[in-house]
Amino acid sequence: MSRSGSINVQTILCLALAGILVGATIPGALEAQRGRNNGKKLLILPPLPGDGVDSAYVRQLADAIRDRMDSKLRFKMRVVPKSKISEALQASGFEPDAILDDGGVAQLAEFLQADAYAVGRARKNSEAPEVDLRLVDLRRSGLAGWVHVKGGPGVQPKDLAKVVVDSLENQVDAAKSARECIEKRDRQDYKGARQRAAKAFQRYPNHPAASICMADVYEASGESPDSLIAMLVRATEGDSLNSRVWERLGRRYQQKGDTLRAVQSFEHQLAANPGDFRLRLGLAATYNQLQDFERARDLINEGLKINPADLPSLKLKARTCVDGELWDCALEAFQAEYELDSALVGDTIFYAQAIGAAQQLGDTEEALKWTGEAVKNVPNSVQMWRARAAALKDAGMPDEALDAYGHLIALDSTDVTALLASAQILIEGTPIDTGIPLDTAPLLRADSLLQKAQALASDDGTRNNIAALYFQPGARLAQKQLGLALAVDFLEKALANDVTHRLTTNGNFYLGLAYFLHVLRNVDPKVREAQSCEMVDEEEAMLKRGREALTVGQSVAQGTAERLLQGYAQMEGVIPKFRQAWCS
Repeated sequence: MSRSGSINVQTILCLALAGILVGATIPGALEAQRGRNNGKKLLILPPLPGDGVDSAYVRQLADAIRDRMDSKLRFKMRVVPKSKISEALQASGFEPDAILDDGGVAQLAEFLQADAYAVGRARKNSEAPEVDLRLVDLRRSGLAGWVHVKGGPGVQPKDLAKVVVDSLENQVDAAKSARECIEKRDRQDYKGARQRAAKAFQRYPNHPAASICMADVYEASGESPDSLIAMLVRATEGDSLNSRVWERLGRRYQQKGDTLRAVQSFEHQLAANPGDFRLRLGLAATYNQLQDFERARDLINEGLKINPADLPSLKLKARTCVDGELWDCALEAFQAEYELDSALVGDTIFYAQAIGAAQQLGDTEEALKWTGEAVKNVPNSVQMWRARAAALKDAGMPDEALDAYGHLIALDSTDVTALLASAQILIEGTPIDTGIPLDTAPLLRADSLLQKAQALASDDGTRNNIAALYFQPGARLAQKQLGLALAVDFLEKALANDVTHRLTTNGNFYLGLAYFLHVLRNVDPKVREAQSCEMVDEEEAMLKRGREALTVGQSVAQGTAERLLQGYAQMEGVIPKFRQAWCS
């Protein structure tokens, strides 16, 4: 044909590609080209190398798979060429032959506008290489599911690639039927969609895309929820890492009221996408509602391994562990949260929670740490100083605890509990023993605090506590025959505050003993020396009070009481002689 009246092959190709020659006869070569252009675009990168496999092997394997697919399956799909992959990697700051993890492959596939991509793992088992490839559908390609291939010992990448591509061919054919199912579903041709899905299942029994298509058909056709659920389950069996299917399955179980299976489905969804923190926290909150606090804690901890600085996760962890009484876990969460969130510095509610967790756990060190942090940042908080003083006392640090109670009393002079606690520390810290010189200063300071507490006391319990605190040193002073005047004073005050009469017998016994010894050793010698009539009256009053008290309490030690009463009688018998001599 002449040049002016003919259309050569090149012109036909150009016009055909431009869509000008509609219905024209296209040669076989052009038919092949059109098939390549209309095919879905698949991204294949080197699988991640595992045990016994190096990076060089997986790079060669990926190159061989692309070459083999381009040769064998070029009419059914397009494979993103290595040159395009290298350009995209370099544009993103990677080496041109970089090996990406699953997330990186997904991002690269989006960048290259691939319809699907493959992620995989390669390893050697007894020198025989194994490859696991997962096909991920992005744009209705129908490519989905897994390919598992094992080569013989020492097999080269090129030979292993042939086995991989032969297995992928089955997937590619099933994907075509799945796409046709989707297209017919969209046109509401449900019968045709079922036929195409059945064809896909013949090649891949649990084909994910075909299963999802059939689930949509069941839903549109109004079939039973159980049928729809069964098809979604089938999709997960074909690809257990398809997070969207797991989510859909979970929602269906929720609609049925099957909470357990719903939660299990959402856990599978999370396993497929561990970085979905919204889902993770939602699952943890659900387990909290089910009171499975340990599972909720574990879910949150798994997320914190990915992002230790996620504050919402730490806050939920703290709440979870407090609700579940997992106190060590709660303290761990509080510490991490405090280090990250500067707004918590000076927050008394937060400090109270952390201190409470330490107290519940019985962790003295943690209690000291948090109370110290609290009073440092909130120095005028009565609540924080109260907790600080209690922590110091529990830690066996009486001097520091007394100082903390002093801060507390300075902030609130009406705090009876602090007054009593301070007095107790002073009393318990004062040795009363014949081998040690008696230091009455702490006891007198305790007396001052107890008198303030008595003036504020509004209930019997407080009065009884005051009585007990006076009785303890008073009785011991009497026993050890030390500080007898103070012993008498403390025991009188103990009985005066003993509103429920729990100390009546013991208190009176020791008071009788204290009076006897005090008069015998201290009062009577001074009366004889001074020869004062007024002092005679005082001695007589003491003897009378002591004898009456001993009579009430004599059952504590009957023999001792009888001997003391005889002594009282002898001393009282001398009083008239004193009067006769000095009161004329």
